[in-house]
Amino acid sequence: MGWLSHLIHIPAVAALGQECHHRPMAEHFMTGSTLAEVRGLLDQNHYLGGGCADPVHVFAVRKEGGLFGDHGDPVAAIVFSSPVNRYFGPGSLEISRLVRLPAMETPLSSLISWSARWLKKNTAWKYCLAYADTGAGHHGGVYQAAGFDFVRESVGHSSWINPSTGERCSSRAFDQRREAFRKGWERQPGTLKYLYVRPLHERRQKLLDRFDWTARPYPKPGNQTTRNT
Repeated sequence: MGWLSHLIHIPAVAALGQECHHRPMAEHFMTGSTLAEVRGLLDQNHYLGGGCADPVHVFAVRKEGGLFGDHGDPVAAIVFSSPVNRYFGPGSLEISRLVRLPAMETPLSSLISWSARWLKKNTAWKYCLAYADTGAGHHGGVYQAAGFDFVRESVGHSSWINPSTGERCSSRAFDQRREAFRKGWERQPGTLKYLYVRPLHERRQKLLDRFDWTARPYPKPGNQTTRNT
């Protein structure tokens, strides 16, 4: 993927542990990236870590830096992968990782929306999907703000945890690790997840009809909707 950038203005925020005050606007940039570049950000700030299987597109929000000012360190990232569930077929992408530094207060919905627009303009992907994991305390508010439709609930795939370090890993990524890495890990049962979808090159109603989905009322924090798997 060629390098791409887009200038956005994001309010500067105080460091963690400090009171936030209004400060002059700081320039940040949305650009393309790679999994290798954002791996540290994911490992340190995402509950599943940075081990993503089948990454396809990676985007980042950066601080100022570099020769042209738009190649600074990533402060937020989104990873689009091939869906774990092959039921969705060709033409689909899944948001497998979405993360930002704790001190960054700008909503991640802006990064989701910008990357979706870039994908629609520059690729032939039909639609993207995303899961909100209630086991991690998520209900999908960030996808709601980015214009996704909530279409169903499902029980997610099991994951793995290393009790000695607290590190977590998805089942697909875990299966791709070396045998020596797997020692001492424990399997965790799947949790309830909310599925969200956003069309790219497929009409919204055609997408919903193809999977017999109906756009449902958005889940709220702490609430569960009626089971419909």
